[in-house]
Amino acid sequence: MAPLSRSLLTAMLACWLMACVAAPPQHGDEADVNAAGATPALPSASASASLEPYPAEAKSAIGPGWPGVAPELGAPARSTSVAAPLQPAGAPPRRVRDLAPPAIGAQAAVVIDGRSGAVLFEKDAHTPRPPASTTKILTALLALERGDLDAEIEVRLDDRRYWGSVMGLVNGDRFTLRDLLYGLMLPSGNDAAYVIATAITGSEAAFAELMNQRMRALGLTENHFVNASGLGREQSNLVSAHDLGQLARVAMANPDFARIASTRSWVARGSRVIPMTNGNPLLFHYPGADGVKIGWGGRWAGHTLVGSATRNGQRVFVVLLDTPDRLGESVTLLNWAFASFSWEEP
Repeated sequence: MAPLSRSLLTAMLACWLMACVAAPPQHGDEADVNAAGATPALPSASASASLEPYPAEAKSAIGPGWPGVAPELGAPARSTSVAAPLQPAGAPPRRVRDLAPPAIGAQAAVVIDGRSGAVLFEKDAHTPRPPASTTKILTALLALERGDLDAEIEVRLDDRRYWGSVMGLVNGDRFTLRDLLYGLMLPSGNDAAYVIATAITGSEAAFAELMNQRMRALGLTENHFVNASGLGREQSNLVSAHDLGQLARVAMANPDFARIASTRSWVARGSRVIPMTNGNPLLFHYPGADGVKIGWGGRWAGHTLVGSATRNGQRVFVVLLDTPDRLGESVTLLNWAFASFSWEEP
């Protein structure tokens, strides 16, 4: 076989480089891409009813008996109950300026008043879509409600799985639940999501059912969860922008969650030292930003963001699903909300 000419080798190299440049950047959760590009429908009521309920013992805290948990570090759950349907904590803000709502490229979006839960802006906000790694808001909330932050957990991963973005865990690592939650929220660790879910309920499927039950207890029905991370192709988590925003209200009311979601950087110190940085661009580029989570799901979910910002003691949430510019569009919507509404008494 004759050796390849220099010109042919150059052409082959150029084609390879073009293919690499054309590939979409992998940010956030680096979720699997669905080639079909279609958003699946929520399962029917009968299909949901057929799901096996999570075992009764899953309602207890991370503690003795769960895989990888040091027996001496098990602790009672902080709360084994779930919240009642969402209630407003105050009156909604008043519209004081008639500014035109921004035109955005996100497929779905919502802006929500943190105090009352009132919707200030919406675009296709009630259609369930893949949330990608913003799923981890619910994962973290459940872990905080049912686990002990100081419980030490031994990492046991399924080596056959694709993890995407990771905290950087390896089998045999030992970290506290606190460190795992920072690894879940800041670098969007899909490995941390799996470890947390299996530590709490014994399996990711059981944890997903717990996620669905928690959302129903809040009165949120435009969603269905199948895993703790947001990864997935044919079977993926689905949630509307509205439900995701209302969930964020509940999560940010938890002081431990709010502390984690607003942290720019953290160093996990367990069996190894793992430094990490928060991927949420709002925390670095928007005054008053204080949470919560970003995601990326390839051609299927696109870029996603749940953000929060507080001015003069009033918090506003913004949710973007499948947006071409999660930082720019979230800043635009937050600026519009703070300029258009007043929380002061007339």
